[in-house]
Amino acid sequence: MIRPPLLLLAVIFASCGTSEPPPGEVIGTFRFVATLDATTEEGRCSFDGAPPQLGFEGILSHDPSLEKLWLSTGSVRREGELDGAHFTTRTPAAGPGISRRLSGCTCPLEMVEIIEGSLVAAADCKGEPASLEAPEQEASRLSGSRGFEGSARASDGSIPAAAPVCPEVLPDGKLSWSDCSRVCGSVREEVEFPAEAPSEAGGPPAACSCTVDGLEQPAPQRCAIVYHLEGTLM
Repeated sequence: MIRPPLLLLAVIFASCGTSEPPPGEVIGTFRFVATLDATTEEGRCSFDGAPPQLGFEGILSHDPSLEKLWLSTGSVRREGELDGAHFTTRTPAAGPGISRRLSGCTCPLEMVEIIEGSLVAAADCKGEPASLEAPEQEASRLSGSRGFEGSARASDGSIPAAAPVCPEVLPDGKLSWSDCSRVCGSVREEVEFPAEAPSEAGGPPAACSCTVDGLEQPAPQRCAIVYHLEGTLM
């Protein structure tokens, strides 16, 4: 079963929703699927309760003059930064995380969600993306590769079609995202636990613990839940 991101439900109730159109210029509407990275690297959260897969739809839009990007999911809007074809959003935008509870832990925790991705002109997120260059780098490269003059020819004398780039810099300097059909990146849930959890019965604070592989263990002070993110243009 695909579930929405861990923080998405919390943000819907903790922030002011909006039904207004996405700000800036719309890049596209994407269907996102994030798959849990189950590796046991240092700093990763190992407790139970993180869903194996997350799914949501979102509209990406941007303001090229401000290098800002927005990810609008339903009534929730995340604001982030856009550098070339690479973007980053943080929820909440600043300050401490949003208080949450997971079924596998005995105390509340604070979570910060970081979504990071690159828009690419590729069939999937495996291998090297078609282009991750900043627009000014792309414009410089395209000036020598988009025109027919001096283009390399195939053995039969024909000029091969130019590979799609993302984004494409148009002659008037504007960006075209029409070839940007995928998003490749990650969702990172940064978790912080309190040193002690208040007792529900009004007694002294108790140490926070989480269930790991069926066994109760002391909760780490900080850890991260990481997902591999793929988005497909709808």
